[in-house]
Amino acid sequence: AAKLRTAEVPFPFESREAYERSLRQPLGRDFNTEAAFRALTRPAVLKDAGAIIAPMQFSRGLAKEAREGNAAAKGRARAPVVVVVQGRGKRSKKA
Repeated sequence: AAKLRTAEVPFPFESREAYERSLRQPLGRDFNTEAAFRALTRPAVLKDAGAIIAPMQFSRGLAKEAREGNAAAKGRARAPVVVVVQGRGKRSKKA
């Protein structure tokens, strides 16, 4: 059992108690209303089947930092960026 434990909690959580509290929230249809269940289990990104997703690319600023090795930033930790997506994504209308 000890090998299944981690040394740190996942990023958005700051304490072990907050992480465990989030795991206690049931997500099933038996415990939540239908609308809440759909909102809790909705994927963050919606794409049509077969849609081609272009690969991510560096912006000019990030490419310059990568080339230079970013020596100044190696000594300090950078705060992680979190993107929160709420609501349903807009789909394009097909003609």
